[in-house]
Amino acid sequence: MAPPAPLNSNPQSLEGRVALITGASSGLGRAIALLFAAHGAMFIVCADLTPDGPITSSDTKSDTEDDLPTADLINRRHGNDKAIWTPTDVRKGEDIADAVELAVSSAGRLDMEHIVDRQSSMINNAGIGAEFSKIHELDEKVWDNMMYVVSTPTFILHLSPTLPSPFLSLPSTFQLKFPLSPSLTYHAPLYPHAHMPEVLRTPMSKPNIESQELSKRFMDATPWGTWGEVQDVAKGYLFLASDDAAWITGVGLPIDGGMLAM
Repeated sequence: MAPPAPLNSNPQSLEGRVALITGASSGLGRAIALLFAAHGAMFIVCADLTPDGPITSSDTKSDTEDDLPTADLINRRHGNDKAIWTPTDVRKGEDIADAVELAVSSAGRLDMEHIVDRQSSMINNAGIGAEFSKIHELDEKVWDNMMYVVSTPTFILHLSPTLPSPFLSLPSTFQLKFPLSPSLTYHAPLYPHAHMPEVLRTPMSKPNIESQELSKRFMDATPWGTWGEVQDVAKGYLFLASDDAAWITGVGLPIDGGMLAM
C-alpha cells in the first residue's frame, strides 16, 4: 500500500506520474489528459484511433488551440516530450499491449514495480455511443461493438501483469445498481476504480443534446436540469489518481449530475 500522503502535500498533484489514457483525442478523454498534465503528470500516452477528434467548446483555452491534437496541446502548454499519441483500437488486445509498451519504453514505467507507489495510471476512457432506443430494440451488432469498446480493455488489462495502478475504468451509473463483476476489487495493492459519468456534454452526446425530445429526457433525469461539462468529470479522475485517494480502492464513483439520486 502507498504510504499516507502528508497533510501539507500539494493537493491532487500528479508530479512524476505516468498515465495512459484511451479515447484521449476528444471529449472526456481529452479533458482528463489536459487536467493530468496541468497537475504535473510526467508523461501521458494518448491512445486513440486518430490523434485528433471533435472538440467541445470547453476543451481548450483559445481558438488557436482548438485544432491541436491532445498530445500536441499538452506539449505546447507544458513542454516537449510530455505526451505522445499512439494509434489504438481498444477492441484489439495487441493495440492495448503496444500502448502499454510505449509508456514503459518512453517513460520507464507503467508496470508492476511502480504500482505500490501509485506512480502510474491507466484510464480506460474510450467509449462509443448508439442511437437512443429501448434495450430490446437495440441491434445486436451495435451492442456487441459497444461492449468491445467499453469492456475489452478492462478484461485484457485485468489479466495483464503490467496492469497499472490506479486503474480507472468507465462503466455507467447503471452498473452501480447492477454491477457486472466485483473481481477487480480483490487485487490489492492495486487501486481499481470505476467512474460513472452521465448527462455529459461531449461530441458523442451531441445528437442527444440537439434533439429536443432526448435532451428533455436527460434533463428530467437530473435535479439540476443541465448538461455536465467534461472538466467536472475529469476532476473525479484526478482525485482518484492522486495520493488524496490513497485509502480508497474498488470504488464506483457516479459523476452524473444527480441521475443516480433521482
